[in-house]
Amino acid sequence: MRMRALFLMCVAALAGCDSPPAQPTCTFSTSITSVTVGAAGGTCRFDVGAPATCAWVAASNASWVRITGPPGGAGAGSGGVTCSVDANPDAGVRSATITVGGRTVTVSQTGTASCDYTVTPLDFRECIRGGFERTVAVNAAAGCGWTAASTASWLTLSSGSSGAGPGTVTFTLGDNYDAARLGVIEVRWPTPTTGQNVRVYQEGCLYTTSRDSFDVPASGGDFAVDVYASPTDPACGGPLQDVCLWSAVASAPWVTVLTTMPRRGDDRVFFRVTANGTGSARTATISVRDRTVTIKQAG
Repeated sequence: MRMRALFLMCVAALAGCDSPPAQPTCTFSTSITSVTVGAAGGTCRFDVGAPATCAWVAASNASWVRITGPPGGAGAGSGGVTCSVDANPDAGVRSATITVGGRTVTVSQTGTASCDYTVTPLDFRECIRGGFERTVAVNAAAGCGWTAASTASWLTLSSGSSGAGPGTVTFTLGDNYDAARLGVIEVRWPTPTTGQNVRVYQEGCLYTTSRDSFDVPASGGDFAVDVYASPTDPACGGPLQDVCLWSAVASAPWVTVLTTMPRRGDDRVFFRVTANGTGSARTATISVRDRTVTIKQAG
């Protein structure tokens, strides 16, 4: 039995000596990460680094960049990749990628001409009511890229935040019952510091009150204040000049606005001040848009 055990141990040891060597880890590298080709087209080449037994395939994501070597784009170990780039028919720059073993090489190609842009119109003047769309035309050669963005929360782009070549930017604006305002839509190409600004000016409303303050006795009572609301441009006010919408809001529970809200145009606000049993004077306000009426009540 002892001899048999020694024999089996020897066989196991010999079998271990014949085990195949461990396979190398396949890691890939490329000699470049990007290449630029002229508008007329041409060729490109780069080297791939990999262990000898590691296979790879070079693939392009664009029809205008074709892999010409190795055959079928397939290789193993270190080698080279060649490609052919078609002529660019557009004026703007375009780009594609070639992937090899998880690595990416970007192929950029210049356009056939410089990109010239015009934007029309550059100015809008709108009335108080919003909720409609306006359109800006961007004129550029095919392939010339551009972007558009609003700098004001009340100007919303509904389409055309980016494009290439001729296109349109469509925006909407909301109602404005406060002061007149100015917003800008920035059309940029191809960097954020180059482009044109579309200015959107919207009319608003001006508010005044017949009184700025009230001195109320401790017993309280009912009072009234007149509100005058007019558009910054009378042409936006309509036949009754009552387009401006507003509400009167009290800042304290002991002041109650009796007139139903909201109101339009010129109108009167009735309010009630309850009796003051605190023994101390107190102050509250009634606000109408950007106007404030102060209520001081004796103790």
